[in-house]
Amino acid sequence: MPLPPSDPRAGAILAVLCAASASSGCGGRKDAASPGPCSGDPTAPTISESRRLPTGTAGGANAWFEAKLTRVEPVAGNNHLLLDGVELPIVRVGGTEKESVLEANAGALSGRDIHAEETPTRFRHVVAFRIPPGTTPGPHALTFKACDVPAEGRVTIDVLPTPAPVVRAITVVRGSDWPTLFIKGEHLSDADQVIAVAPDGTVTLIDNVTRVDDGQVRAVLDRSGSYEVFVRTKHGLGGGPPGGVVTVR
Repeated sequence: MPLPPSDPRAGAILAVLCAASASSGCGGRKDAASPGPCSGDPTAPTISESRRLPTGTAGGANAWFEAKLTRVEPVAGNNHLLLDGVELPIVRVGGTEKESVLEANAGALSGRDIHAEETPTRFRHVVAFRIPPGTTPGPHALTFKACDVPAEGRVTIDVLPTPAPVVRAITVVRGSDWPTLFIKGEHLSDADQVIAVAPDGTVTLIDNVTRVDDGQVRAVLDRSGSYEVFVRTKHGLGGGPPGGVVTVR
């Protein structure tokens, strides 16, 4: 038979049950979910600027950046990027960092494929992030921690006062020769390059970018496949998932 609430033994039993159930808490409340256990690896990772994409080290709010690392934690939530000590949301952890050489646009319609060379490197991981809106313009220090193990080194990022592009949606219109990407978003009016990245890491540079209106540009892509799409302006590189993803058939 259940004990009435007034019975002092009821409170004691409830306290025991609450202590034994740390995951669910009491009174319907739940504790914040833990990302998972750390690997326990005491090795300090090293952080450096990634050249997988031609992002550079300057960009305004929304700008996409990548950093390369010698080690990351297997559980994504245990990896921490910090800008001047303040944690940044990480868009993606993964990928194998390989040195790559970018070629100039060699085609009438688009840049040629750029495959990463199989150069041995100890930087085998890439983390991607965006500059949060409201970040103070000027130089900032990017650092990293794998669980509680701080990385060696830092990357200096120059935050610009004008926002980088934001890609909201991409529509594909197939023409008589090649499909055209209509890219919609914000801060696209001075776009000078579109970058399409295939799942295998192949990068295609498209220098022939046409402004449709303040919120839309178009560019011709002379191949099929699935891509993450970025737009470059003088204020940085913007785009990528979730809005900057397209499949061309």
